[in-house]
Amino acid sequence: MIALLMLCACQAPASELISNIQGKTLDQFFIMASDVMGKTIVTSPSIDGDVKIYNIGRAANFRDVFFYVIRANGLAYQENKDIIRVFRKNRLKPEDNITTKVYRLINVKADSVLTSLNTAFQSYATRLGVPDLFVAQSVLNGRGVMVTAPRSAQSELATLVQSLDYVPQQVLVRAVIFETIDTDMEEINTAFVAKMGDATFSTQAENGSNVFSELAGVFYNSLNFDAYVKFLSGSERVSVHSKPSLLIKHQQTGQLSVGQN
Repeated sequence: MIALLMLCACQAPASELISNIQGKTLDQFFIMASDVMGKTIVTSPSIDGDVKIYNIGRAANFRDVFFYVIRANGLAYQENKDIIRVFRKNRLKPEDNITTKVYRLINVKADSVLTSLNTAFQSYATRLGVPDLFVAQSVLNGRGVMVTAPRSAQSELATLVQSLDYVPQQVLVRAVIFETIDTDMEEINTAFVAKMGDATFSTQAENGSNVFSELAGVFYNSLNFDAYVKFLSGSERVSVHSKPSLLIKHQQTGQLSVGQN
């Protein structure tokens, strides 16, 4: 008798449940389905969303509606006598084997690319429905990165690693050299302006103070900025002597030597 009643519940016309299904979240829908189908339903904590059904009266029964909702939300299920387990559908093809490759780095250390790789992994995991499958770790004393991922993703990941392993940019350092005649630096005021993308930093120095000391650490390790020192005020006895420039590789040091013309 119990089995007969359960079967009748499963075969009940879906139109009788329309007022209860419309506008439900998946969590609410699964609770309802568990009662109607007489089975325990177990879902992944990551499963979330809303049920969208139109003209439900044309459906044959609630069981049909349930499993079409499963498929419409990119889910899969396993069912036995008492339990239905619902999980995100694995969109990996059977021939898409999991492989591990090591990519050697030339210009940067592995730690500097791991964050970007992990961000890419999250996108792949969502797309393929396989969380915790992608792994990247530093190898070869930081000169390489070992990536475990489906074979279909390795080509794109290799391109990503190559784009992150870039040659550091060079910074053109320009200097304006002042020559003073019968005076001292107290008559010179300067302004320093540094730009990095959309960010700008500026400061002024009076009485010949060291303008650069105020900028220590502001643009440390920056890969893209330009800066210049501009003469603001002085006297007729102060003149611009020369404007030498020097190309210095990022994170390296250089000296600017100026001779008398």
